[in-house]
Amino acid sequence: MSPRASKTPRRPGEALLETLEEHQMSQAELCARMGRSRKLINEIIKGKAHIAPETAYQLEMVLGVPAADWNRLEVEYQDHGIRQHYTQDLGQQLDWLDEMPIRAMIDAKWIEHYPNPLDQAKRLLRWFGVATPTEWGAVYLAPQRGIRRSPTGLESDPGALAAWLRAGEKQAHEMDTADYDRKEFQRALEKIRGLTREQPADWQDGMIELSIGSGVALAFARELPGVRVAGASRWLSPRKALIQLSMLHRTDADMWFTFFHEAAHILLHGRKMVFVEGHFDGKPTRDDVLEEVEADHFAANFLIPFSALEELWNLNEDKKLTARAIRDSAGELGIAAGIVVTRLQHLGWIGPKDFDNLKNPMGWAPAGTYANV
Repeated sequence: MSPRASKTPRRPGEALLETLEEHQMSQAELCARMGRSRKLINEIIKGKAHIAPETAYQLEMVLGVPAADWNRLEVEYQDHGIRQHYTQDLGQQLDWLDEMPIRAMIDAKWIEHYPNPLDQAKRLLRWFGVATPTEWGAVYLAPQRGIRRSPTGLESDPGALAAWLRAGEKQAHEMDTADYDRKEFQRALEKIRGLTREQPADWQDGMIELSIGSGVALAFARELPGVRVAGASRWLSPRKALIQLSMLHRTDADMWFTFFHEAAHILLHGRKMVFVEGHFDGKPTRDDVLEEVEADHFAANFLIPFSALEELWNLNEDKKLTARAIRDSAGELGIAAGIVVTRLQHLGWIGPKDFDNLKNPMGWAPAGTYANV
């Protein structure tokens, strides 16, 4: 007899009892031939004890059934039991699905649709890389209480924010980055600044490659309903950082400011923190404000030194500021004109919509991709 697994695996003790009957051998004789106690064999037959590798080898010697067959049958039976227990336990936690933006994640083709809620929950847990909703809460929900937030942001739904952060995390894990090098990242930022004048199809791959070369994974993940987040930054390991961007504001200029803002967090702030731009669920702390102001200051002055704005200020005061003047200034600075417009708007030197036509609109490629167009 060779024990074989079925869809519902047989209990190893049943296979052993059947084999003894085929050999017309009593349990007592088997114990004598194996040198094992009758209690052990009896408990194996009743399902109260497992067939250990040593026991499987002894069964092979006495009964002629390969030890590998006994081991496989034991493993499959135990695996089946564990999966049944896991499924039953998960079935009591399906309300967890209500916390997740399932429909939006399916539409984005991040996960597949399963009609059975239990199957959907299993697929979602695999996507997050956690065993149960309890671990999901510990890994993705609890840390949100320590997120450093933009004081001017809007509240994001915790489940949706967790999904958005995970989308960036999954991209980053697929990127083979160099070990983080602060000086190399600073050099990369100088080169990336020069890409701002290019079209998205030309700059996206370039900025990703330059970031990767300095130990920073750069991920683009489409925003989900309930996620008011333009960007985030964090450390995945001591040697690998992550900057994650969405298209929340829909223009290239806003995206560039967000990118350099998050880059500042990587360069200047703690490696144990998660920084989210546009997420806010309570009163900001003093550290929140200081770090965000510092990141804003870095981004603004890295892109456009304040001294370079003096000529534009004079033109604006004389009511001679034109689109051409802005383009000329951007050309001298080596950046996109929309960035100059956004800086002037933030300073309040021009109206909040003035010269918006100099900004390039941003959008997403078809669902199922992370790339922008």
